[in-house]
Amino acid sequence: MKKNNMGAIRLHPLQHSYTLLDWNMEELMELANAYSIPVLIDLKYAGGDDPRAFEPIYVLAKKYTAAPIVMLSIGYRTARSLLQLMEKCPNVSIDTSTFITYRGIEMIYKHFGSERILFGSRMPFIDGGALLGRVIYADIPAAGKENIAFNNADRLLKQNKLYSGAK
Repeated sequence: MKKNNMGAIRLHPLQHSYTLLDWNMEELMELANAYSIPVLIDLKYAGGDDPRAFEPIYVLAKKYTAAPIVMLSIGYRTARSLLQLMEKCPNVSIDTSTFITYRGIEMIYKHFGSERILFGSRMPFIDGGALLGRVIYADIPAAGKENIAFNNADRLLKQNKLYSGAK
């Protein structure tokens, strides 16, 4: 990872036919934990809107607390489970790409601040304009919007002890 200047690990467990259970993820998560490497878990390929998909993420987040975990492709029906997971696991964040819960950004902001929300677009598969608009027009302070738009991702990459920045 250091040689190739990789900033994060992205996981697609269902698409690539593996499990997120600790017995399978232990070696990778120990590396991520030791070097604070962000782990991006795409829920579209990890169980989608089924809140049972959160269970292995919860187990990993509780055990590997120095590894930032970013849940991608959050569905709009997961808010109840998502709030509980984020409450219990401070190292878990979300992206905005498919989190289209009405006032979802404001809800997460109210409970956790803006530091655990990262802008995501899923471009080129989804038009990014509407998704950017959800951040721009969110009823939160401008500093929170800046965190979501770029500061949070930048902070996570800078915490990665193996990543030296964009080349």
